[in-house]
Amino acid sequence: IGIILGFSSSIYVNLITKETWQGEFQIVLEEMNKSKIDLQDIFKNNFNFSQNARTAINTEVGILKSSSVLMDIYDYAQNENLKFDPKYNEISFDVWKSKLDIKLVNGTSILKIKYKDTNKDIILPVLIKISDTYQSYSLKNDELNLDVENNFYKEQIEFYKKKSNESLANAKSYSDK
Repeated sequence: IGIILGFSSSIYVNLITKETWQGEFQIVLEEMNKSKIDLQDIFKNNFNFSQNARTAINTEVGILKSSSVLMDIYDYAQNENLKFDPKYNEISFDVWKSKLDIKLVNGTSILKIKYKDTNKDIILPVLIKISDTYQSYSLKNDELNLDVENNFYKEQIEFYKKKSNESLANAKSYSDK
């Protein structure tokens, strides 16, 4: 009786449970450009380059996991699921987010993103949307970094022009004496 009960309950669970599909991709996160770090850190006398790069990568991962980035993708997934199945019950953002697995591959700057869903037709579009969102964020971040660096270098040029002019004036004053 135990065998029959176990067998029939496993068949029941198998018939009720929907198949879950999974897709994944990887993104290589750029470490901060070494030349950018070198000049700024040398001026600040801070030589902890690898820690700065690791912090930057962890920040990018945190941003990609944030609800502000993922909310549009969540809305898209909910709408697409409703298109495929009008009887689809919407799920909360937190439940949907549990379908995502976003983490760094140990010891690397490679970000692995996995997405699971019972609707296999939605997996690829959602992954593409995540990739596009990250690329869009990355471009905005690069533009912001260029602006910050540009301002930093302009300030440094002005600072050293003043120092040079003061030094030249002191040298001229000394030679006149």
